[in-house]
Amino acid sequence: MASEAAASAAQQPVLSWWARVVVAITYLTLLSVDPLNIGTASSQRSEDAVLRISAAYYDASREVTVVLIDDDYLRKIGSGWPMSYRAQGLLLRRLLSYEPSAVFVDLLYRQRYNQEPSVDSPADLLAALPRPPRLRLPAPRAASSEALLPALIFAGLSTDATKLSPQPGSFCYPDGLAADQLRNDPLLDTQSIDPTLQTLVAAPSDRAALGVALVGWSGCGSSYPLLLAGSRAAPTPAYAMYRAFCSRHGLSERCADQSASRQLRAPGGEDTDVDFVRPLIVRWGTFAPGFQKPFYAAGSCQRATRDDGEVGPLPRFAQAFQQLALGAIFDVRTDAKPEISRPCPAVPVIRADALLDGDPRALGALLRDKAVFLGASVAGVPDWYTSPVHGRIPGVVLHAMALDNLLTAGPRYAKRMHSQVSDAIRIGLALLVAFVAPWFLLRRQRLLGDRVPVLLGLGLWIGYSIYLAVHGLQREALGALAVGLAFDLIKPTDTLRYTLLIALMALLALLALASGWSPWNWIGLLLVIVATTETMKGFLKAAAPKPFPHPDSLLGALFARMRAAIPFTRGTQK
Repeated sequence: MASEAAASAAQQPVLSWWARVVVAITYLTLLSVDPLNIGTASSQRSEDAVLRISAAYYDASREVTVVLIDDDYLRKIGSGWPMSYRAQGLLLRRLLSYEPSAVFVDLLYRQRYNQEPSVDSPADLLAALPRPPRLRLPAPRAASSEALLPALIFAGLSTDATKLSPQPGSFCYPDGLAADQLRNDPLLDTQSIDPTLQTLVAAPSDRAALGVALVGWSGCGSSYPLLLAGSRAAPTPAYAMYRAFCSRHGLSERCADQSASRQLRAPGGEDTDVDFVRPLIVRWGTFAPGFQKPFYAAGSCQRATRDDGEVGPLPRFAQAFQQLALGAIFDVRTDAKPEISRPCPAVPVIRADALLDGDPRALGALLRDKAVFLGASVAGVPDWYTSPVHGRIPGVVLHAMALDNLLTAGPRYAKRMHSQVSDAIRIGLALLVAFVAPWFLLRRQRLLGDRVPVLLGLGLWIGYSIYLAVHGLQREALGALAVGLAFDLIKPTDTLRYTLLIALMALLALLALASGWSPWNWIGLLLVIVATTETMKGFLKAAAPKPFPHPDSLLGALFARMRAAIPFTRGTQK
């Protein structure tokens, strides 16, 4: 027996170490060259898939609320679009009566829509605000009258990125930029805010602490910048609200990181910006907040959390598995069932007309001492964002979720890896596979036996088809079953291998996101690993053609027994 094993090993083709490296690097280079944008597409799909799967494990801060102006609200107040400054002021007056900590007004009118200041001007906006603000802050925190004022932040457009960015064409923080290189240039496009409103923002007010946050940026991809071009003077809405919210509360109670909170209280707060310069990867929660249910009709949203915000481990795992299993075959965001498409975000979203006739107690729970984002969802206004979890949502929800990420993670928010680190991971895994794949291919039958991988592989396809059928996807279930039977006939042992490989790569990407880093292009790297392994297989095994069905196929063995049992087919068997 020993001599037979030695002879068999001697006949086994040998693939030298440098040949393995060449094969792995070749496919990795092909991915890096990005032919037909395959690398770019797989990178985005990798990130979206991980964000969908991990959304079930995201716990919202419960400190952020979105108020949407929609067509129903405009009809109730008898207004068109854009709203007059006076109508905006009355809306803000109602909103501030619930004593929020900070409000971001995501309404941007680049052109003055009323040329007669005596009729309607930005001054009418602040004239309608309550005086004095009735924020109930403890006496030790009220060190100055400004500490008692609510923060009211308006939206302004940013200037041309190609002129002021440290990295041409991008407002994002480039890799390797040192802290002393942060810019302090003004990035506000002064034409995007009415001159009267600019004067009101610059002048002290006894009604609110006013400020401007910049919207409109380029070069960030799907990331959310916190400081445009790394400039301390150019915060985006999420970071401007983060500073305002944390400066008005007990920081160790409301903000995620106590050390960052102490830094935020330093004079001027300039030293803290270096921790928030890198763009943020927005994480989305898959469970809608339970305390917004009074404002939604039954069946409008997916399953909500309990009033205390807690979700058990089993529902989390079920939702994560659902996003993985169903998202692998179609875009779950387009499904008509809320439990699959997950249309509602993890931050509460209420319509502005609730401020007119809603339950004051329910509204107080959502608005009092919260960070509130006021935006619009009006027909004909193209302010939408496509979330990887919820599909198309109002753009103001993106700002709200970015702030929620900051409140839950502080400076440890998810961000992209430095390009050097990402490249090192890809090269390291590709080289690892170059040496592990031959070892596994030559020893897998001894590790698992002859039938175990085949049984598990076919069982996985049958289970997957049953899961799809339970979710009402009969056509997809039949397709999965057909693919499973084909794999059993052609490559019966590969299903288990591919499944374990996908699970391992997805787990590594999830661990990277949990550590505060965006997942690398794990789908593209997965394709590289599969291509590398399949290429090496031809050099490690005999080149004789395999019969059909495959000798290890369960269905093939069944068909062979059936043919043997039929008398007139016995003579045709070899």
